[in-house]
Amino acid sequence: MPKEEWQQSDAADQTQRPLKIEPLDRLLINAILDTQQGVEGALDDTDLNAAVDEFVKLNGRRHQSHFHAGFRDTIFNCAIADLPAANANQRRWYLSGAILGWARRGAWRQIVQALDENQTVRDLGDGADHASHRAGLQIAIALRKTDRSAELPAFVSEALARRSDVHRLLIDAGTEALRSHAPSVARRIFALLMNCTKSRRSSPEVAAQATTVRRRMAHCLRLLGEHSRAEELLQGLINDERDVNNQAMVHADLGLLKGHFLLLDEVRIPSDKATRQDLLERLEDGGADFRRAVAIEDAPFAAHGHYCLGILALANDSVGDSRYAIADHHLERACAHFKSVRSDYPASLIAQAELYLGVAKAQLLTAADVEHAARLIAEGLKGAAQMPTHFIASTIDAIALSNSRIEEVATLLLSAGGNEALDALTQATVAQALPIVAENLWERAHHPNQSRMSKAKDLRLSLDWFLRLSDVERCKNALDELETLAVAGIAVDEFLELLSEQKKYDPAWTDDDAATASARCLEAQGNYEHALTKLRTVFHHHMSANDLDDAAAILDWARALALDEDAYVDMERRYSALAKQQTEPLPESQHKSVAVLVIGGDESLAKSNGQVEMQVHRQDADVSVDFVKIDWTPNWMKTLDDVIGKLPNCNAVVLLRFMRTTFGQHVRRLCSKHDIPWRFCYGAGQGVRVQAVLRAAEAGRNVSAP
Repeated sequence: MPKEEWQQSDAADQTQRPLKIEPLDRLLINAILDTQQGVEGALDDTDLNAAVDEFVKLNGRRHQSHFHAGFRDTIFNCAIADLPAANANQRRWYLSGAILGWARRGAWRQIVQALDENQTVRDLGDGADHASHRAGLQIAIALRKTDRSAELPAFVSEALARRSDVHRLLIDAGTEALRSHAPSVARRIFALLMNCTKSRRSSPEVAAQATTVRRRMAHCLRLLGEHSRAEELLQGLINDERDVNNQAMVHADLGLLKGHFLLLDEVRIPSDKATRQDLLERLEDGGADFRRAVAIEDAPFAAHGHYCLGILALANDSVGDSRYAIADHHLERACAHFKSVRSDYPASLIAQAELYLGVAKAQLLTAADVEHAARLIAEGLKGAAQMPTHFIASTIDAIALSNSRIEEVATLLLSAGGNEALDALTQATVAQALPIVAENLWERAHHPNQSRMSKAKDLRLSLDWFLRLSDVERCKNALDELETLAVAGIAVDEFLELLSEQKKYDPAWTDDDAATASARCLEAQGNYEHALTKLRTVFHHHMSANDLDDAAAILDWARALALDEDAYVDMERRYSALAKQQTEPLPESQHKSVAVLVIGGDESLAKSNGQVEMQVHRQDADVSVDFVKIDWTPNWMKTLDDVIGKLPNCNAVVLLRFMRTTFGQHVRRLCSKHDIPWRFCYGAGQGVRVQAVLRAAEAGRNVSAP
């Protein structure tokens, strides 16, 4: 039978050698396969069955012939035959063929089902004859493929395990169990393999694996906490082993053992400083052995020692920037080896090594190194490596020399590191020009589980980013939400401090916007005197600009603070003096119907809208009033649509102070666009709102509805 007919499609399982079978056996096996595959000129089903049955009957004492019947039955997915119990050897060969047929079809679960249900199949693991040799490997493969590797030591006998293909499979299965943190399973597998390597009957291929098997057994013992036995086993290898590669690996294993590391993949740099110090101490405990490993020349597997020494250098921030060149030297060699034999190492280890090498190279700050570093870090992050957060800011700033990958690396960092990475990125100078950082801050601020205090912090950070990016609309939204939180008593001091510096809100807000927002917060806190100080500034701005109506609105607000009149008497006097100078009798022709739209206020103010409308009508029957409340909702675009729908039917607008600053800006812009006069009303009382409506009505009498 051709070699490829017996090998499996999975490259990891393609280790079986062709068995020595007779030419006639080979012809019949090929005939079965040709018929099953529909090869032109092959026997039809009837002739094939006749040929197989006749071949089996030709020599009743040639039990090997029953192999073909079993192979035929499972190749064509037929039920396996129930041979008489007295013919145990015939059944053994028949089931050996059946196992090979199922393996050919990839029917691994049918193989393990037969193993569970049939004692003869279980006996095929004894390695006693060619029937076992042919089927044993396939049953072992089936156990691995169906996640039942723990059963391999019970099924595979020492005689079968001495076969090089089975031996290799068991090494792979044991190593996989180690990586899956199942050391007890791995220990039973490697105990079986150690017995094989000690046997004089083992082939040279099996004997050559003795060091690997003993090293893996030491790993098992280490994982199981039996450190003294593990060290004894490794020390024995140092004394016996002449292969420089194996010596380098064993020295690194001893270093890991002395540092109390279970696996090489466990050597990772933590973000926490205290935990990082513990890592350094553990690596130093094994440092002498790691150095012995890398001192061995021409040993590719010294990469294990190089990796640990590279991590030791990179994590040690007490030695300054010189550590990066040392880390680069060691990690370069470790990465080169890991990537040259990828199948021998966990993908997570390779990704982590690439990322650490990238971090080291980035800090060397040469153009070539930075470009290479950015590529390595990106590849590491794509492989699910974790970046220690304390490296993020300095690394991303270093990578800025390579503009081609800065956004890719930042995106991958945020995807892999979540909130910790985002917080670290806010400390990077170059990240201030990256929109993705601002977007992630904005998204986190609006996460349902975010506390209001944390939300305020993220909004302040995102505002800072949006200002640098000249995204004025997003700045306005951030300021609005911060104002809402501050009025509710959240992060008030931080918001007031922000509004104290023009560069922190301009051009999203004007100075008057900042002052009135500050006054709202101070009033909500009960700090009326300080609130009046803010209002006084806005009042005098309006007076200087001859905006008497807006100045009157601010004065109404000051009166509503219920302070002594002496506190704002200067405002009263200035307003009265200028108002007397500009008072003119209203021409009779101006007494006509006028519609005023009042915008703003919450549900509590809306309850008294009817009384406001009634009082306005009593004082001026020609004035009609409509209202739009906003409730400080963040979804103010819908409210703005309502305003746009009502504007064509009004002559003037009153803006209450109970609204988002940005929303008010939009409304004022719409009014100016359509020549509709608008007036502020900063007070909450009914009388103040009535007067504001009447002032707006006077301004709107000479304006036709747009």
